[in-house]
Amino acid sequence: IKLRSLGFEVQKVEDLKRALIGRTLSGFAARIRPGDEVVVFYAGHGLQVKGVNYLPAVDAEIHGEDDVPLNSLNLSALLDRLDEAKAGVKLLFLDACRNNPYARSFRSTSRGLARVADAPSGTLMHFATRPGSVAADGSGANGLYTTELLKAIDQPGLPVEQMLKRVAAAVERASQGQQEPWVEGSLKGDFYFRPG
Repeated sequence: IKLRSLGFEVQKVEDLKRALIGRTLSGFAARIRPGDEVVVFYAGHGLQVKGVNYLPAVDAEIHGEDDVPLNSLNLSALLDRLDEAKAGVKLLFLDACRNNPYARSFRSTSRGLARVADAPSGTLMHFATRPGSVAADGSGANGLYTTELLKAIDQPGLPVEQMLKRVAAAVERASQGQQEPWVEGSLKGDFYFRPG
């Protein structure tokens, strides 16, 4: 609702099922025109396996690490599709660093999401918490990170990088230092959700 009110064409996907991951990703990428400003927001479980980030489907059947790629959206694949579509600005907001519900069956003990070392040029990603950490779900309809993001996105005349600093500071304050949002990547120019 918020992005639509800011003038974005929105493709809303809730409770993404395994069978629809490929079709959803292809359909989303097909709507992007060269130079478009693209925003991806994800809230839900996020996990890493061997340094690769995954966003599991709602009906994921994960009994071990080998099941993750077959039951999840690969974040690197999403970034590649955005780059192939020649999106001009690529913004990803990931409120996805919650506890891994499958951790007991994993060989490794990595928590949260991993750093993304190979993001395409013109990509800015904001994670709800730093690499390898876990984010709070919050007490309301949204997680703590999403609540603060929604407040900050409405402030006019604020470049997105400055907006994200405000979100991070607010989350750290509200969590008493337990949760620190994390930025990766950079944009080539300025981007404003609400120009001044």
